[in-house]
Amino acid sequence: MTSSKTGLLALLLLAGCSDAATSTEDSSDSNVQLSSAKHYVVATNLDAVLDAAQRATGALLVPRMDAAGKRVKAIDGTPIRSSCGVTFIDRTHAITAAHCADDVDVPDPTATALTVQFIDVDATADYKSAAKLSGTFPGYTHKTIDSGYTATETSCHIIHRCKFGAYSCPPRATADDADIMMLSCSPGLPAGREPVAVAAGDPAKGAARVFWFHEIYTAPTSRPPAYDAAGTDLFNHYTTADESGQQNLHYFEGRNQLLPLVSAEWSPGIPRTRLRREGTTVWTDLFGCHGTSGSGVMALDAATGKYQLLGPVATASADWGSARLCTDLATHRRGRASTSYTANDYTRELAALVK
Repeated sequence: MTSSKTGLLALLLLAGCSDAATSTEDSSDSNVQLSSAKHYVVATNLDAVLDAAQRATGALLVPRMDAAGKRVKAIDGTPIRSSCGVTFIDRTHAITAAHCADDVDVPDPTATALTVQFIDVDATADYKSAAKLSGTFPGYTHKTIDSGYTATETSCHIIHRCKFGAYSCPPRATADDADIMMLSCSPGLPAGREPVAVAAGDPAKGAARVFWFHEIYTAPTSRPPAYDAAGTDLFNHYTTADESGQQNLHYFEGRNQLLPLVSAEWSPGIPRTRLRREGTTVWTDLFGCHGTSGSGVMALDAATGKYQLLGPVATASADWGSARLCTDLATHRRGRASTSYTANDYTRELAALVK
């Protein structure tokens, strides 16, 4: 999501990306475009099945509010916003995590409209140049992606929210305090995009993918030496987490262009996997960051040959937590729990409310 305002509520991308998933991982490499590209790809050249699932998703933008109901701003006056992923299960209804728009940021769901963006990029989009930040915080600048990039929007309202300011939450999710939420959107999915089905069940094991959104910036993955003033500035104001959102560029409204991302396999034929269920969530070895929250964890249905939604990303492991914005590259490995999603039975419960 959003920030780490409730510990591990938030998953955000400290990142740069590549459209190949074969780069060498090196936690000491200051070029995140290379070191993290093993874990995800930019959705510019996907096969038809992955592309269909990615196009069923959107990026939820939530203005950050304080307890007095005033907009949170950075030290230079820039409004702060959170971002999450959402997955459309029909043309107007989407599933995400409840912590993405809690009762502090959205105290009255009936009165607050939220924006969901649908983002398309193609092979002409120069996102690698746009990943290079210059200047110092809070005055960072970077190139914009002017060609091959399109963002369209729809307006959404919360109609069911559980756990983080319960609102019209169904019985099972209420009883178990599950982190899940449903949006109603108008006009909803643009033409040329189709929703995904909700999986009819989940054994909490087997292959998994996550479809999400984030800006990509070249930034240090570990603290630079003291003489590297520019690297230290980026580390402090992009790599590390920030409870308020006011000290990290990711949260600055209007300053970032999001890109659609898809988790990569560990290597060809070796998928990211579901590991186990614990309470209301299922743990996976999917790479996660602030901004991944609410994004759809999906599995390929053998009968239809299409991806189906298991549930929205909910929490992350403590190897980064509130200290950094992404899973630590030095500790992230196959078979180790990294991100979890809200279990499929709660997703089914919400989905049943619109049938």
